[in-house]
Amino acid sequence: MTTVISTIDDLVAAFRRIDRKEVELADDLTLPIPLLRVATWCHNQRSYLLFRDTHSSTPQGIIFRRTPTASVAIMCEWCHRVRSRGEVQLLSARVTAHRTIGQYLCADLSCFSLDTPANSPYEPPDASILRVEKALVRMHTLVSQRLMPS
Repeated sequence: MTTVISTIDDLVAAFRRIDRKEVELADDLTLPIPLLRVATWCHNQRSYLLFRDTHSSTPQGIIFRRTPTASVAIMCEWCHRVRSRGEVQLLSARVTAHRTIGQYLCADLSCFSLDTPANSPYEPPDASILRVEKALVRMHTLVSQRLMPS
């Protein structure tokens, strides 16, 4: 089942109330946005995550602020790929006006892309599918436990 975000108003409404004033589309992203599971984009110093809620299937969005890190290899906490050259950065999201949380994640949120190169040429053919499935579980855990109001 695919959800389609047709208007900018629908897109803004999908984001958390605390993030709505900062929603911007990347230059190469156009409406409508088909949302099978996850859609991501980057613009300026922000990474945008749009996903379908696991229980209600309604679109929800979170904006992460990227903090540049040293050019060392770091492992993403969602997809567990080790990447270098600033490809994994500390991404932080506001919980309240006075509290933020952060995790080291792929800066472009490519954790959910099946066409990213595998870590190893020795991985089985379905390794990227399994990686994406595990990243989705980790993403939903963070969102449900720490970023969405109860």
